[in-house]
Amino acid sequence: MKKTQSLWENAPQIYKDAIFIADSHFMPLHLQPLPEQGEIVSKALLDYFKRLLENPAQMPSQIFLMGDIAHLLLGGVKSSVDTHKELLDSICNVSQVSQVWWFEGNHDFGLNALQKRAEFSKIRFIPRSKQPLAFSYIDESIDKNTPHLESKPKSQNVLLAHGDLFLNTKYEYYIRCMQTKVMRWILAFLDSVTFGNLYTFIAKKVNHKAIRQGRVEIESFAKRRICAYNAYLQNAIKNGQSLKDEQMDMIIEGHFHIGKAYKGESLYISLPSFYLTRSIFSIESATSNEAKSTIQSTKESD
Repeated sequence: MKKTQSLWENAPQIYKDAIFIADSHFMPLHLQPLPEQGEIVSKALLDYFKRLLENPAQMPSQIFLMGDIAHLLLGGVKSSVDTHKELLDSICNVSQVSQVWWFEGNHDFGLNALQKRAEFSKIRFIPRSKQPLAFSYIDESIDKNTPHLESKPKSQNVLLAHGDLFLNTKYEYYIRCMQTKVMRWILAFLDSVTFGNLYTFIAKKVNHKAIRQGRVEIESFAKRRICAYNAYLQNAIKNGQSLKDEQMDMIIEGHFHIGKAYKGESLYISLPSFYLTRSIFSIESATSNEAKSTIQSTKESD
């Protein structure tokens, strides 16, 4: 009988200088006409990766791409992959000098197909079926109420996901259908017989759909999300996949384009959308007493 282990046993670690980029919705620049915001942000994302490569001292040791990095990237569709060559090349180059984790979103999926190619071998692709994924983070911040000599770094239990989880049955059915082997085969076949024209036609249509800021009352929204993740954890315990005394310290997810954090029974962080704010999140800010995300804007260097 398999022994029940902690969900966080042997979990990978989030480094102190780790950054998170979510929901950049990159649009290939040659698929004109693009919405003005789409063109600006897509150039900004490429420029950001370029600046990191040109300035090794600024390169974080770990980069988390938290889904919807591309606006319509289908990993098993040749035309889609070819169309995103500039973005993919940039990410591959960064992965040579930084640890890159790419969480599958609902706009960029089938990414496991890329893993088979040598140039993507250093990128850690996390399919939706593996999300949320458990990580540990060593909190080196010192509590002001704790004497310095008695304070010790604390390991925090963290769950990471793109964020399109625990929503509703209709959405879950749709997204799982889109990610089946049969559907991936159909998409690849249609791409082949239409010589990529079908993908190009759909991509241009999708590019002009509005991408909106998430406007919610963060406390009530965060409590609902924490509750959903707790239900996931309780189910893991029930199925013998986790220990009974397990608890989450932190949840980090994208998808909702909110860019706010809330400290309840767990610290909940809804990442900002790069598309809307051209901002990234630094993990070092996650332990601040105010539980507010420190946002680094790429606009500063424009």
